[in-house]
Amino acid sequence: MAFYTDKKKEISHRQIVFETIKDLQKKAAIEYKSNLKRIVDHGSWSETIFMPDSRKEFIQLCEFLSDLLFPEFDADMEKKYKKIIEKVESNLKEINNKKIIDNAYLNNKLELMREMFRELMTFLKRKDYLKETFYVEDDEDLDEEEEDEE
Repeated sequence: MAFYTDKKKEISHRQIVFETIKDLQKKAAIEYKSNLKRIVDHGSWSETIFMPDSRKEFIQLCEFLSDLLFPEFDADMEKKYKKIIEKVESNLKEINNKKIIDNAYLNNKLELMREMFRELMTFLKRKDYLKETFYVEDDEDLDEEEEDEE
């Protein structure tokens, strides 16, 4: 996810949050798969294409979104965030102690990050962060609209 702009345009924090949410929606709408490799036969030669682990992508995006929003957390969201992070850390310790395979840890962390995503969306709704805003280029446009209504 890259944000390219020229020097005259600025990207707001809100735009970055919305782009991240859009990326998360795309990742949440597909089947979660572990690392896959596919061999494509081109006749005289073949190539191996490695597909990224979609669970890891969702987890990373969710962690990025929570990092973006962290400075704006209220007391309730801070408490929920800490609770989920404690569960993730506890899960990691349990995995390390039992030497359980990576998939068990990833599947558990995926579920915790889905919980985090739901809490973040609830937080954003509570803060009216997701409401559309009315954008006006300049005050003259607003004055013209008011005159037209009269």
